[in-house]
Amino acid sequence: MNRVSASLVAILFCLIATTPGEAAVVTWNVDATFSDGGRALGSFQFDNDKFATTGNGLGNFDILTTRGSLLAGVEYLTGLFISSANATRFATSITIATSTNNLGPQLTLQHTAPLSDSGGVIQLTGGTENFMGIARTILAGELVGEVPEASQVIFLVLGLAGMAGYTFSMWRSKGLY
Repeated sequence: MNRVSASLVAILFCLIATTPGEAAVVTWNVDATFSDGGRALGSFQFDNDKFATTGNGLGNFDILTTRGSLLAGVEYLTGLFISSANATRFATSITIATSTNNLGPQLTLQHTAPLSDSGGVIQLTGGTENFMGIARTILAGELVGEVPEASQVIFLVLGLAGMAGYTFSMWRSKGLY
């Protein structure tokens, strides 16, 4: 393989390796304060592609609400007695089932900026946690979106491989190898 074709293959490989594929699933970290002094901490995943096709973009979630003066708090965890879990671009709602009425604690997070594939910081504009007729509201909070990025190690390896290939071709052309 001559130098020109080897260089074209390397450039083509780099372009393919760095081309974005499907839209990323964004992990949104939750940090909110309730009116009774409790907090909501944790994260959930949101997928815009899934939202576009199903109307529900919620992926895995693990949000812990802590004790306040009104409610003791609970953990909202994917698959753990969840009767309803839904995320749209402007609200996230999770309900835990109970054996008596199939309606346990419910957590709702509301915001005016849409959840997106680009992540960022979104202020919570409202929300509640309800249980058995007792409710507490969210006074303040934010969602911080983390977008997965390409690994820097891959680019380091590609760069080193390119330099090694160039050095080898130079040695070969000068008869050193």
